Amino acid sequence: MKRPNLLELKKKYIPLRAAGKITNKELAYYLHMTVQHSSVLVSRYKKEGESCFINGHTGLHYNPNRAKQEIRDKIVQLYKEEGCIATFANFARDIKDFYHINCSARVVVSALKEAGIKSPKARKTQPTKASHRPRPERKHKGSLVQIDGTPYDFFMDGTKVTAVGAIDDASHSLLGIHFSIAESRMSYFELFHQMAEKHVLPESFYTDWSRNFISVARNNAKMSVEERIEYAKDHKTEYMKICEKLGIKTIFALSPEAKGRVERMWQTLQLNLPIMFKRRGIDTIEKANKAASWICEWWNKYFSIDPLEEEERYITPPSDIDLEDLFSVHKEVTTRHDGIFSYCEHDFKIDGLSWGGEKINLSISYRNGFRVFWHNSWRRAKLLDGLQRTYGDTLSNTEYELLAKTLDADMHTNCVCV
Repeated sequence: MKRPNLLELKKKYIPLRAAGKITNKELAYYLHMTVQHSSVLVSRYKKEGESCFINGHTGLHYNPNRAKQEIRDKIVQLYKEEGCIATFANFARDIKDFYHINCSARVVVSALKEAGIKSPKARKTQPTKASHRPRPERKHKGSLVQIDGTPYDFFMDGTKVTAVGAIDDASHSLLGIHFSIAESRMSYFELFHQMAEKHVLPESFYTDWSRNFISVARNNAKMSVEERIEYAKDHKTEYMKICEKLGIKTIFALSPEAKGRVERMWQTLQLNLPIMFKRRGIDTIEKANKAASWICEWWNKYFSIDPLEEEERYITPPSDIDLEDLFSVHKEVTTRHDGIFSYCEHDFKIDGLSWGGEKINLSISYRNGFRVFWHNSWRRAKLLDGLQRTYGDTLSNTEYELLAKTLDADMHTNCVCV
């Protein structure tokens, strides 16, 4: 049997009390309220009649500050025009900056939900799993910076590009980001160059066991952590040499969960950057790298926090260090009898050098391309055999792209302009 609601009970028993057929105590018992309050309801009934049973909020807007329906309709229209691929949170954050609609995130979310739209990230609640115990943040900015890279389809064209980034452990600030065709030493060195220009080089880096950072032995799987580190000390990578010159320590994470802060950063960027790039017409690596400072500002505006201590621990590079040369990939080669030297199965020749046994320093970076240093000056080097990819060559995709761009500057002479 269905239990009558309070309104039905009021309509039934209050008229009986007004007619004197029941007492105040009986009315209070039937309505499950105090005698005093039941007496007030009887007095209202005698003055107002049946209208006292109508709720006073009927016909009124519960929220007088509710956004105009035109704005809510515009929000729904814009979201549908984008293909409904952005999350509600991302769309709400970007709607002020890009579409110049001044409204709160709550208005955006409620308007989309009222239109029957579901967020692409909406999912059923899953049973809670044992989470990895979080590591407390460092107290000072610059004390520790986590670095990592991730391949992802940031331009929504089916092609994956790699982004490398650095996040401060204490403040969760994004210190730099760089996009490239593949993860490489040069990508990280360009990231470090960005950080040096912003004066945010840290006391310590926290990273994984990638070959970009540490030398790995052939029997690496059988070696203990201590043995791997000892091997790396005897076989230093260019990254380790750079850190030694700058006085930066390196901590190697034993699992992805250990550097969870930078992993969660990539999850957020992978979710937000593609649609933000689409809105702004960013569809190439070059355009994405030009927007690096804007990406850092956007991240720090919404996701950074205040550190526990105000003192900063960022380091300043020594004044006698050439940063452009420091953050470059270096290789020393020796010329053959005819003055020709080889780099990644490609032959080059320097004007004025026709004898063998001469030591030549090569420098490769995103900012300066492919450079040849000989006799205390930068020289021109001519590519003799044509730039092409061959099966099994050691030329990385990044180095190939840099050589191709450098050659494009002077293709009629087939010379690398340095």
